[in-house]
Amino acid sequence: MKIITPSDVVAIVLERKTRDFRLRLYENTCQKVFFIGSIASLISGVIAGILFRYYQLEWLGWLSLISISGASISALAYQVAQLVPEVIKLKNPEREVSSPLAEAFNDDMDLIHQLSISFEVHHLNYAKVMYITMARQIRERIGLLVGALDKIGVIPVAVTTYLSYAKVINEGMVFGPYQWIGISFVCLYLLAIRMTATAQWMEHVAELYAHAQTMRSSRAVSLPS
Repeated sequence: MKIITPSDVVAIVLERKTRDFRLRLYENTCQKVFFIGSIASLISGVIAGILFRYYQLEWLGWLSLISISGASISALAYQVAQLVPEVIKLKNPEREVSSPLAEAFNDDMDLIHQLSISFEVHHLNYAKVMYITMARQIRERIGLLVGALDKIGVIPVAVTTYLSYAKVINEGMVFGPYQWIGISFVCLYLLAIRMTATAQWMEHVAELYAHAQTMRSSRAVSLPS
């Protein structure tokens, strides 16, 4: 029989609520295509831009500009791919929003019950507080990296792409600050979108611990002295 230790309060949840321990940057095939497409375009744009600075071949400059623009568009499509399922829910929002809850409800209740009988209140409380803290720290770090980008959407990427194109038309092909800013925005968007989902998952796990803690406390109160 396996001996349960305090650290299992986290291990059990990870085993039940995650598929594996790998970093998952996409949730479905559509997101996977756009994410990989954005990364591939970004890499080719950087390589072409660096080569253009050394060899001054105009076709390399255009390849860099087109690739970076493609990366921006793919990053936008990656974000939209996460929103499409939410838009579909508008057909019957009450049912669509509640369906995932109904599907996971029994498993969550089993997990809450398992946690409540296997661990003490202070174990559950500490795990809850730590997950809430980690979720808050992730959001704060995203804010430090991305700032207001999560509120103004893809406008910075669109503006940077337009300025890059306008600069090429007016001054000739270059690979300078506008291109590097565009590259930075794309990278930050891809990171921020995924890490925000991770923070939301942590907040959900904290709720599981909170309910397990309540169940454990109620059981202790109901026991005869």
